[in-house]
Amino acid sequence: MASCAEAGGERARLVLHWLESLSIPMGRAGRRGDCSTCEAFLPCREVALGITADMATCSGEKEHWMKELRSKTGPDGHCERRPIIRKVIAALCVSGDQFLGKLVAKMVVDGDGVDLDAEQSVRAWFERQIPFSDYILPNLLFVFKMLVLAFYFHHNQQRGLEPLHGFPRQPAQQGPAAIESSDSGSDCPPWDNAEEVSLWEASIDWWVDKCGFCAGRGLRGSYIKHTLRQCERGGKKVVRGELGEAVYLEGIVPSQGCRSCRLPYDFCYSWFRDEDGDWKTQTNMRPQCQYSNRLLIDTVLGLYCCGNSKFRDVILDDMVDEFDVEAVACYLASPVTVVGVEGSQMIRTLGVLTRMVWDSI
Repeated sequence: MASCAEAGGERARLVLHWLESLSIPMGRAGRRGDCSTCEAFLPCREVALGITADMATCSGEKEHWMKELRSKTGPDGHCERRPIIRKVIAALCVSGDQFLGKLVAKMVVDGDGVDLDAEQSVRAWFERQIPFSDYILPNLLFVFKMLVLAFYFHHNQQRGLEPLHGFPRQPAQQGPAAIESSDSGSDCPPWDNAEEVSLWEASIDWWVDKCGFCAGRGLRGSYIKHTLRQCERGGKKVVRGELGEAVYLEGIVPSQGCRSCRLPYDFCYSWFRDEDGDWKTQTNMRPQCQYSNRLLIDTVLGLYCCGNSKFRDVILDDMVDEFDVEAVACYLASPVTVVGVEGSQMIRTLGVLTRMVWDSI
């Protein structure tokens, strides 16, 4: 945002500067190791360090972790999410025709009777703390939630899509909650039903900015937070390997679905259904695939070539005779349709392989 030259960039920076000037405490009585934004949900690094310090069994260890806690003295401490929340709020408030910003203003005025011309009253509204279950959450978190949901509703309504189309199904960098299926209690992934399609979508969303090659080798956390083409542990070499060449150079890729990201139309912002129910591209704008055009292929490629035979065997066991790389590429590119969602064997395979990765976490 600091270097954004797009229309509205300067307004977004002004809003962000104002949000950064708010006085929103980290936690109870300013205690380090607490984070009112995150502790009720997924702990941030501030909370994790606080828990580690509290659980330390000797004074030296406790002092080490307290020193680490105090190493960041800003208003956000070690929390990774508070700065992101402010930036998202600032960007959404000024985007487009400022529809979302006006929505926040309406909520402030109509909902709580705050005078927008009274600076201190507006500040107090944004700075207030809201009781929630056993926690006290900053009002800014509720503003963030409302804005993000409103963005999806507004954006999807304009494109004739379901209100929450494309909305993340689980927190970033976490395995999603178990997907319920009719085979309750089964260890097998869902198959040929709506739950399988949900698994496809959750899987591709989870792999954003993660390396299948490293994850397949058992690495986790920050060790997989890079793309296959950025991988210095051998991952980027597989793109130029035999299977990589069969896919990218010979063009043996899924043909059913989006021609850019190779995902089902249902998962891609570049497509919408017309009045006849046919899939059409957004002809009046550039393609808006929300996923990289390499994400699906590179992830399956990384898992297949990572050296862990269990991932390769999932693919080879489904093939009948030929096991050469072109046959593997053709198999993965073959079309698959599940409950009306047009995909490929590659996205189906990704769902199965991703479940295997999640189960090992």
